[in-house]
Amino acid sequence: MPAETAVAPFHIPSETGPLRQVVVHTPGEEMALVSPENAEELLFDDILFVEEAREEHATLVRLFQAAVGRDDAVLQVTALLREAFDADDARTAYVDGLIERMPYRNFEAYESELKGLDADQLLRFATTGQAPFPVTALPTPNLLFTRDLSAVVGEHVLLSHAATAARAPESVLIETIYHHHPRFAGVRDNVIALPDDVSFEGGDLLVVDERVVLIGQSERTSLGGVLAAARELLARTTVEHVIMVNLPKARYCMHLDTVFTFADPETCVVFPPIIEGAQDHTFVIEAIDGDTSDLRLRPRRTLRDALESVTGTNV
Repeated sequence: MPAETAVAPFHIPSETGPLRQVVVHTPGEEMALVSPENAEELLFDDILFVEEAREEHATLVRLFQAAVGRDDAVLQVTALLREAFDADDARTAYVDGLIERMPYRNFEAYESELKGLDADQLLRFATTGQAPFPVTALPTPNLLFTRDLSAVVGEHVLLSHAATAARAPESVLIETIYHHHPRFAGVRDNVIALPDDVSFEGGDLLVVDERVVLIGQSERTSLGGVLAAARELLARTTVEHVIMVNLPKARYCMHLDTVFTFADPETCVVFPPIIEGAQDHTFVIEAIDGDTSDLRLRPRRTLRDALESVTGTNV
């Protein structure tokens, strides 16, 4: 791929900094495969009208492109995956990842057939679950929510490790892109993969500033996921404090960014019953004497208290 298409070095110092590029997914054939019969399994509460959804998403893409002012301001995740699949090792890695991450799907029985698919066929399988042989797989309509696939902190990126079977293939998909697409060749040393026995999704991580991040312990991000991410961020980035918010393990607040988010550097939008009403659900995670293998969790009465204690400013 031409050098000019290489991705710029990551640098996300806060949730409200200007964006240079975003990764999105315009709803496609996979969304049309959501039905009343499989909607719950696929984590959908309703059936989208696909054409209307595509039109609305196209408007969003145009807004991104106009705001950023670059031809490559918007990257489509399926286009990135298709380009990565041009390489034999990327297709092999993707199939191996599915077999390892989802043993209950018995993809191993079709390993040779899956690895024999060409790039277009494998992309269709990755998004719709459909292949020219009777393998059992689900479509990936949740690919629409690219926020959850990874989280960029400073110059590093944390890959997701989905908690649900419906989203597990997406974790393999994004890992394949970061490790095999030429755009990301220059930043691969800064890609962080978490242990297999934890869960983490990007919607649970918010970057306050270069020293502080928030991570929600939610129905999608486990305590182990929070601690593993904290160790990596404290060891490898400029982050000094990780604030953990213990959320109810319920769908109405599945991610931290659904109940708390930044509108600008000094303004937050919150869901009061959880963020302001709840107490004793927030902890500041820090390395003891600089040793990230030895973490200390300091309880704080509220998220407001925690933010004020580590930033030194009134919230």
